[in-house]
Amino acid sequence: MKNLLRNFLLLTLAFFVIAALFSAFSENGTEKEIVGLETVINKINDEEVREVKVSGNNIEIILNDEKVLKAQKEGNDSFASLISDFAIAPEKLENIKISVVEESGFNYWFKAMLPIILPIVIIGFFIIFMMRGLQGANSKAMSFGQSAAKSFKIEGKEKPTFKDVAGAKEAKEELTEIVDFLKYPKKYHALGAKIPRGVLLLGAPGTGKTLLARSVAG
Repeated sequence: MKNLLRNFLLLTLAFFVIAALFSAFSENGTEKEIVGLETVINKINDEEVREVKVSGNNIEIILNDEKVLKAQKEGNDSFASLISDFAIAPEKLENIKISVVEESGFNYWFKAMLPIILPIVIIGFFIIFMMRGLQGANSKAMSFGQSAAKSFKIEGKEKPTFKDVAGAKEAKEELTEIVDFLKYPKKYHALGAKIPRGVLLLGAPGTGKTLLARSVAG
């Protein structure tokens, strides 16, 4: 998942870099000052303009000192209607080269489609990233659920016997008889014997009472 996120970020960054480089090279390396339409009209009236290039809504004017200015007209009005609206005298245009270029080619379509394609690409990669992340999580969950069960043998401590208890000979003999009675009750019932209801072990701490009880249980 980390690699997928990194690749997504790198691809998005590369796309922005390519778009920026293409935009920079499409300007032909010429520094252009952006001005308003009033500035363009004033430059024309002052006879400071040598050439005017119109491409779509973009207006580019080249001054007599080779300085390039860029402006943008509103709506779909033609440059001719713009001249008429601002009442520019015809003699002011006699020495100006005016060219109208219809926008076309890769540059035009790239600029037109970039605002549409870029969000779609980003959203598409985001969806792919999320789907792969969910698929990875589901595959891990499935593999965990389908993993073969493993059996573990729990080895406990060995059960104590009367041999492990030091001393207490008489107590061990009596308890041995009780254990034997529990194992073979018919033999003792034939003799009329009855098992006691309980056994009370008395003695000081450390004399083996607990070990004797565990030996009987074992």
